Amino acid sequence: MAPDLELKSKEALVDENYYLVYDLFYKAIGLNPNNADLYADRAQVNIKVNNLTNAVVDANKAIELNPSHSKAYLRKGKVCIMLEECETAKASLEMGASLAPGDSRFTD
Repeated sequence: MAPDLELKSKEALVDENYYLVYDLFYKAIGLNPNNADLYADRAQVNIKVNNLTNAVVDANKAIELNPSHSKAYLRKGKVCIMLEECETAKASLEMGASLAPGDSRFTD
């Protein structure tokens, strides 16, 4: 992420201005469309604003770009729980846990 976009997104996160954060991630992805971290982070913002369909799309894109991105599996698992897609959530969380053993976010 460009340094100015990163700084602005962190400030907007502190202010809980998720729509601005989403816009900043959108711009950052436009500059770096192959960065799995950006998609995984935007998935989290989509979860915060209850845009669950786009959260799944972003998590899936992060996984496509980096199949060992544990955070993307965590985000996908969380949103699938919210969508009551229990089998998909379970598979995502299990995969993420296997990629990040000892990460308590997968067991809490």
